[in-house]
Amino acid sequence: MPTIILIGEKVDWTPAKLCEGIVDRTNVEITVYPHVFHHFAAPGIDVMYLGHHLAYDEAAANGGQRRAVALIESLNNK
Repeated sequence: MPTIILIGEKVDWTPAKLCEGIVDRTNVEITVYPHVFHHFAAPGIDVMYLGHHLAYDEAAANGGQRRAVALIESLNNK
């Protein structure tokens, strides 16, 4: 099953570098959004939680939404 990972470059719980390591070996695509933190698709969020920065990013959220819809549409067209 095709899989996409949408992740911020600044995410420190599950760093993008760890995700990038599986892309060549599987049916996985990754999009890393520069300067973006964890929880980027949650409007109004900009907090520190358990030592991790969580922050909404409108451009990344919109880009992720477009990427997810494109994947779903491609699966529906098969």
